Amino acid sequence: MRKIVNLILQCLLAIFIMTLINGLTPLIGLIPIIGMGDLGYILFHLLIVLLTFVIFTIWISKIIKSDLKSFRITQPSLNLSSIVLGFVGIGVIYVIFIVCTQGYWKINTNILNISTVILITSLATAISEELFFRGFMMGLIEKKTNIYYGLIVSSIIFSLLHLMSGQYDFKNIILIIIGLFIAGIFYGLVTIYYRTIWASIAIHFLFDATQLFDITTQRENEGIAEYIYKSSNILITGGEYGSTVSVITMFSFLLMIIFLLIKLKRRNE
Repeated sequence: MRKIVNLILQCLLAIFIMTLINGLTPLIGLIPIIGMGDLGYILFHLLIVLLTFVIFTIWISKIIKSDLKSFRITQPSLNLSSIVLGFVGIGVIYVIFIVCTQGYWKINTNILNISTVILITSLATAISEELFFRGFMMGLIEKKTNIYYGLIVSSIIFSLLHLMSGQYDFKNIILIIIGLFIAGIFYGLVTIYYRTIWASIAIHFLFDATQLFDITTQRENEGIAEYIYKSSNILITGGEYGSTVSVITMFSFLLMIIFLLIKLKRRNE
């Protein structure tokens, strides 16, 4: 019982610290030379990565007294099959949206500036979130319980914390929780299967970088191009959170989850 209480307290403290990091880092934009524009936006994302890495790697090595590799925090590396998996999942989403909705593509202007911001912030977000949720949080819970609890609980926390990004009604809250829980399970399985957070970082980055070719119900002039369609069905649009939690995106994640579970089962036989 004491171990469970200690685990809960550590999780709550970690969540508090991560919330503090995300809440305070945007203040870097108050520095006159930086400002609140694109430079400030990029720098606060990079600062989140730095603080997340420093704080939680020190926590693992000095407080928990464990090896970073046991938390699947390894040296940076790329695995071709994980990248292919990411592109396949993204491809499924685009194909279904294009086939099932009557939309059109619109090319945007000022592509270089917007694209640079999207790519840098997508990479920074992928690194910080995977380091925290699939590295630290999943590893911590796994060590105190088992890998199943580690995967499920860290995915629940992942989905709930994203509710802090805005104010949503009940329908949107349910959709966000379910959609991001499924995404969390997928990223967790990627980390487990490839035995490194860098596989999930790569795929997470690819999915976030789809903002370059955004799927939306109204033109926002962001990214290289936008696929614009009309639908009043919240399950299709993803509601206020967007296509990230659309049932189409969930379907793609579920297909990849099934694929990874089959691969893991075969590897463990």
